[in-house]
Formats: sequence, C-alpha cells, structure tokens
Amino acid sequence: MTTRLPQAVGDYLQTLALKRRSPAFFRLDGEGRILDWGGHLDRYGLATPHQGLNASEILYFLEGLLPLEDAEFQMLCLQTQPGVFLDLHLFRDEGGSWVLLLDASEEARQREQLLAVGGRT
Repeated sequence: MTTRLPQAVGDYLQTLALKRRSPAFFRLDGEGRILDWGGHLDRYGLATPHQGLNASEILYFLEGLLPLEDAEFQMLCLQTQPGVFLDLHLFRDEGGSWVLLLDASEEARQREQLLAVGGRT
C-alpha cells in the first residue's frame, strides 16, 4: 500500500528543498542551444546567457554529454569552481533537453569533514 503525502507536507518539503539547493535550469534544443533558463545562475558563477548560445560555451562540463543519448543522466557533487559543488541532472524532453543544477556545497563540506575525522583515527 502506498500512502500519498498530504498536500501541505509535500509543498513544505518542496519549498525547503528548493531553498536549500539553489536550483538553476536550462532548456536546450536538440542541438544543445539554449532556449530558456532560470533560477540561481549567480550561485554557480554563471552570467545571464542568451537564446541560441551553445550551452557548452558557458557550461563547459556539458562538453561531450550533449546530445543526450539516454533519457536521463546525472553527475553528483561535481566541482565546477573552487568551493562550488553541484549536482548535475540532464533529462530529455520533447525536442530537446533540460539541464538542472542543484547546489551540493553542503554535502561536499560534510564529506570533507567526515574524511578529516576518519583520517585522524
């Protein structure tokens, strides 16, 4: 038996997750050109792009990943700049792809602390 979360609980969890993870997104056409974007681009050191720009020109870590061959792809805790860690999620949509960036800095800090503690024993 599956139990569905009450709407208020689901909304609260979604809001909490979105605030904590500072999402940014890009919608790309079938050739990897930017159609739309939004979210916290500045969190990832990204300037405001323009329509038609090849996404890999500003998201260098997409080089070789596009066009997306599978329905979805993810890379977790990817460091893009010193101190900037993100979870990268790519998934296909009708006629193109979506790129979702989620802040993973807190997870990276926690992992680093665990490694430091583990190294002392």
